[in-house]
Amino acid sequence: SSEASSINHSMRFRRNIASYTPDESRQLADALKKLKKDDLYDDLIVEHAEVYAEIHDTPLFLPWHRVFVHTLEDRLIKALKETDSLKENFGLPYWDWAGDTGSPSRVGKMWSPEFLGGFERPVQGGLFAGAQWPTVNVGLQPGEKDEFGGRLCRKLGGDYLFGGSFSTVHKVLFEPLRGGWVPLPGLFEPFSIELQRQIHNLLHDWIGGQMSGLIHSVNDPVFWLHHGNVERMFLQ
Repeated sequence: SSEASSINHSMRFRRNIASYTPDESRQLADALKKLKKDDLYDDLIVEHAEVYAEIHDTPLFLPWHRVFVHTLEDRLIKALKETDSLKENFGLPYWDWAGDTGSPSRVGKMWSPEFLGGFERPVQGGLFAGAQWPTVNVGLQPGEKDEFGGRLCRKLGGDYLFGGSFSTVHKVLFEPLRGGWVPLPGLFEPFSIELQRQIHNLLHDWIGGQMSGLIHSVNDPVFWLHHGNVERMFLQ
């Protein structure tokens, strides 16, 4: 496609978002806002919503999201280049969930006002609060009220377990599956399903707001950082 052909496909380095400086976080946020303003973000919300039933709890989950994340990464590279903010070998950062388990609240630095902001409904602080980041309610019928009010919402923690602990990650990567049988080494489908159910889904619910419903989840920029780490587990 013309979109893909204009991208420099040199080696990309995906960094842990925890290593980002406030300036780097702001540049990333500005690039995401540019995509939204240029109608290059909301189409991804709709695309994910239209196929979510076919790509979750199936073997398509990991490969489909790999391409999906790469699509946004391509668009971000173009946006950063246009604003003279592109750094060599830029790759979409990831959120290392297990790295956030050092504090009792399991809240890492990316949730600070200098980047993703707070956990309210709607979100009050950070670079995506209020009118800075209007959201899309996919499937809303005429006359139906948008439950999110067109704004980014979260309820971090809520009533859900945190799925990204070191022990859970280790279990999915290295231990036999629940249910009394052991998968053969390298067996893809059970690994994919367990990664979805034991980590991916729980973290969507733990964040709350749009992230807690797969049909709306791409509205929250943390979706991409979450799936960046899912991809990192896939590669391991």
